[in-house]
Order: sequence, then C-alpha cells, then structure tokens
Amino acid sequence: MKIFARAAALVCILAAGAANTAPAAEQADVNRWLEEWAEIRCNPALSDPLWIADAQKAQYAEAAENGNIVTPLMLERIAKNAKNSAEAEKWAATNRDSRVEAVLREQAADDARAQTLLCDILLGGLAGADVDAAQAVEWLRRAAEQGFPLAQNSLGEMHQWGRNGLERDPEQAVSWYRRAAEQGFPFAQSNLGVMYGAGRGVARDEAQAVVWQRRAAEQGYVYAQAALGQRYLNGNGVERDVAQAAAWYAKAAEQGYPGGVSALAKLEEATGAARPKEYASMRNAANQEIGRIFPGGEVRNERNQKIGVIMADGEVRNGGNQTIGRIMPDGEVRNANNQTMGRVMPDGEVRNANNQRIGRVMPGGEVRNGNNSKIGQTRDIETAKEWTAAFYFFFPELFLH
Repeated sequence: MKIFARAAALVCILAAGAANTAPAAEQADVNRWLEEWAEIRCNPALSDPLWIADAQKAQYAEAAENGNIVTPLMLERIAKNAKNSAEAEKWAATNRDSRVEAVLREQAADDARAQTLLCDILLGGLAGADVDAAQAVEWLRRAAEQGFPLAQNSLGEMHQWGRNGLERDPEQAVSWYRRAAEQGFPFAQSNLGVMYGAGRGVARDEAQAVVWQRRAAEQGYVYAQAALGQRYLNGNGVERDVAQAAAWYAKAAEQGYPGGVSALAKLEEATGAARPKEYASMRNAANQEIGRIFPGGEVRNERNQKIGVIMADGEVRNGGNQTIGRIMPDGEVRNANNQTMGRVMPDGEVRNANNQRIGRVMPGGEVRNGNNSKIGQTRDIETAKEWTAAFYFFFPELFLH
C-alpha cells in the first residue's frame, strides 16, 4: 500500500514542476518543503482528514519539526476544520512568524504547488490572510492549467458542486477530472468513475465507471475500494461476486474507512462471507476490535494509527521506529536493553520476568489475564502468541480503554 501511496504522490510532485523564482540560497529548501507537502497531501491512504486526521497530522507535524514551514498551513487548516480554535491559533501564529505566504507568493510565478497552497490560504484565511474566494480560485486555476493533478481535481470538485463562487458545471467537472485521472491521480479517477456511473457531465457508462474506479481502488483509494465493493455486491457494471465485494470492502476497512468497516460487517452478517485474511485482529472482552497486525508486522490501533512494528526477526519497534524490545524464537520477551521482561510458554501461558503467571492464550485464541478473566481475542490463532507478547509487554495501552 505504501508503494501505491508514494506513486500517487509522485504524480503530484512530477506534474507540479519546479520554479526558479525563490532566492538561490532558499530554492532547494522551498522545493523540498513543497515536495514533502505534496507527498502527504496526494497520498490516497491519507485522503480524508475527517476520520484519519491524526495520521495525517502526524506526518505534517513531523515535517514541521524537521523545518518545513509549509506543512503548518495544513495543521492550521485541520485544526480549524475540527473547530479547535486554540490549536488553530497556535499554528496561525507559526505561519505568520514564518512568513510562509510571502515565501509561497515568491515561488508561485510558475510553481503549481505554491499556487495550490495559496488557494488553501485564501479559502481558509490561513496564516492571518483575509478570505478571498475569487483570488483563491484564480490561483487554483493557474495551477490546474499547468497540469498539477491535485489542482485539477480540486477545480473539478468546485465545478461539480458549485463552490467558491463557481456555478455548477458538471461538464467542466468531468473535463478537469479527466485531465488529472489520465495522469494516474487516484482521487480524480474515482471522481470520474462516479460521474460516469451517474451520467453527470458525461453520458452514463457503467463500464467506464468501473474502469476508473478500479484504477483508483488499485492505488489504495478507500472511497473507490468501497465503491467497487458495492458494485460487486449489487452486480452493477460487473458480474455479481460476493467474494470480490468482501475483498474490496476489506481493503477499505483495512485502512480504517468507516464505510468499508460497516459494509464488510453487514456483508459478513448477511452472507457469512469470510473476511479475506489480510491481517490478524485483536479484540477486547466485549469483542470490539482494538488492534491489528498487517503483513510485514505493522501494528495499528483501532483508530488505524501505526503504533509499532514487529520485524521478521522478532525485533519490536514503536511508532517512531525506535527499537523497544525483541520477541525471541523460544517465546522469551526482552526489552531494548536486552533484559528479560517475560515469556510466552509453548502452551500459551504468559509469565513475567519473575516467572509469575500473568495470563494465557487459550487454544481458540482467547486471551486471559492472571485472574483467568477474558481480556481479549485474536482472530488468527497462528499469530496469537506473537500478538499476546506484543500487547502484554509492548502495547498494553490497547487494553486500557
């Protein structure tokens, strides 16, 4: 999935080009900041801040901590959208102090990335700027005309819904979506598929709708994955295939998309279709999912935030990629200083460093504490011991809510 995300972001980076208007001493920094911003903004796995704002914020914040003066604009925008006035003002002050708007205006002569960001500033009143929708749309149009797919898709959405002073114009929306979609931009591919499916701005064509939604879905865009799942479930534009529906819903659910999660649950309940085994799941005593481990060992909590990774050799790292311990082949668990923390025995019993029993993994995957009370359940018994070692000794916070 990360490969698809980086490829989608690369479309934005390459299509935007590089300007030469910033002072020579700062040009490399400005271009690096804009590339970092574009990679996050164009990542299909971070496409909707309404439900994964924390994951998006973490990447913007990391870039800001490393000196990027552009990404704090996105942090201000996210805070404003969440109606967190204190945090929004904090980032607004940062943006005013950095003079990021002036930097972007100097860069914007022929840099579509800077032009797109100026649109964000003027639409959102970021960095202390006055809201000016007309000027914002003009900057966005300039970026779109240069071939920047993010700007083209955004302009298409404005035309589709009649936003920011533009009249509803589905034909114009389709035109801009197509330009971005043909560059491989997944957001636009999905939007173009929707327009074909609804017959808005273009003759209705279910086959074309499937083509474009599939292209977006294969790049990891959750809306397209869920839409494709719906098509397979209903036989809309494709042969009805419940297994394929479940597979696409699962891909969306894997990324934490609520629509994918709920659709998959309803599908399983109604048809008994098995969830494709794309991850192992840890559940609490109330059978609520509290964590997952994905192929490659990445560990995420119930909000789809990465909290660590279990490497193939048993090394355990936290969300910041720092080594915090190791699970040995014999079940011994060690901390970052190579000290024994405990052990998972062959029969599933979990013991601490003093060899005291603190829990057990039962044959069916049920996890119990030292008092023999159920505290969780794994969906995949093959990884139950690894999961239990990780959660008992490294990620216990998952059980504390």
